[in-house]
Amino acid sequence: MLQSSDSFSTVPQNLDSAYQVIASELKHLENLMREELSSNIAFVDDVVRYAFRLGGKRLRPSLLLLIGKTLAPIVPEHFLLASAIELIHTATLIHDDILDGAEIRRHLQTMNHKWNAEVSVMAGDYLLAKSMEMVTRLDNIDAYRILSTSCRETCYGELYQLGTCSQFHITLMEYEQMIAAKTAALIESACHLGAVYAGASESTIRVFRNFGKNLGMAFQMVDDVLDIVGEESQMGKTLGTDLVKKKPTLPLILFLESLEAAERKSVTGELLIRSGDRDFVAEIAARIKNSGSTDAAMNLARNLILDAVAQIETIPLQEIVSSEAFQSLVTIARFVVERKI
Repeated sequence: MLQSSDSFSTVPQNLDSAYQVIASELKHLENLMREELSSNIAFVDDVVRYAFRLGGKRLRPSLLLLIGKTLAPIVPEHFLLASAIELIHTATLIHDDILDGAEIRRHLQTMNHKWNAEVSVMAGDYLLAKSMEMVTRLDNIDAYRILSTSCRETCYGELYQLGTCSQFHITLMEYEQMIAAKTAALIESACHLGAVYAGASESTIRVFRNFGKNLGMAFQMVDDVLDIVGEESQMGKTLGTDLVKKKPTLPLILFLESLEAAERKSVTGELLIRSGDRDFVAEIAARIKNSGSTDAAMNLARNLILDAVAQIETIPLQEIVSSEAFQSLVTIARFVVERKI
C-alpha cells in the first residue's frame, strides 16, 4: 500500500509561496491519489510509488486548483481533474525517459533504468488509463473531451518532434507548433478545466486557456535552454540528450539561423555523424551558448510569460474571489522563466 511518506515531489523553494495558498488542497489531492493508486499487489504498488517519486513540480494540478480558487470555492470535481492531469503528466515523463534514454530524473534512476522499458511502458499506460477512468466518473463528456484532446495533442507533438530529428531546417514557426502540442496542450487543459469548474464566463475561460498555452510553450523553451546550460546536479536529470538525439530545439534553431550558409551546412553535417560523441556535443553546446542563442531563446520565453500575465490581468476584479490565489498564478508564471530546475 502507498504510504503517507510518499509525496509527489519536492516543491522547489521558490514555488513554496505560490503553493502555500492551496497547501491544504494539495494535501487532500495527494491523499486522493494515494487512495486511487494503492494496490494490494506488491510489485504494482512498488512501481506506482516509485513513479510518483519521479513526478514533476505539481505545476499542472496546482494551476488547475489555483485558477479554481481564484474564481470560486474549490469543488470536488477540481480535485478529480487535478489528479487525472498529474497522472497523465507522470505517464508522459516515464515515456519521455524511455525515448530519451535518460538514466536520471529527480536525482533518482529513471524507471527504465531501474527496471526496464517493458515495466516503464506498462506503468505509463496504467497511469494514463487510470486518469481516463477517473474522468469518466464526472459523467461530463466535455471534461473527457478536453483531457483526451490534450492527450492526443501531446502524443502528436511527441511524434512531430521524433519526425524532426536530424531535420535541422525546421523553422521557428514549426517549432512553436510542435511545442504547443507536445508541452503546452496539457497545461492549457489544466487551466481550461480549472476555470470551467469554477463556473467562469466564456471570456474568462478563454483568457485562462491562453494563459496556460503561453506558460506551456515558455516552459518547454526554458527546458530546451536548460538541456544545454543547466547543471545535472541541480536539475536532477540527464541533460544533453536533445543534441545527442539530434532534436532541433529552440537554441539550436536560433544558433543555426545565425550562421552563414556554408558554416551551417558544416555544423549540421557534423551533428548528423558525431552526435554520439560527448566531447563534440559539449563543444556545440558551448558554441550555442556563446553565440547568444540561449539568451535569445530565453527572451522569447519571457515575452510569452509577459503576455500570459498581461492576459489574466484583464480579468474583471469582480470575478476574482481570491486575490492570493491570483497572485500565486503570477508567481508561477514568473517561476517558469526564472527556474534552474
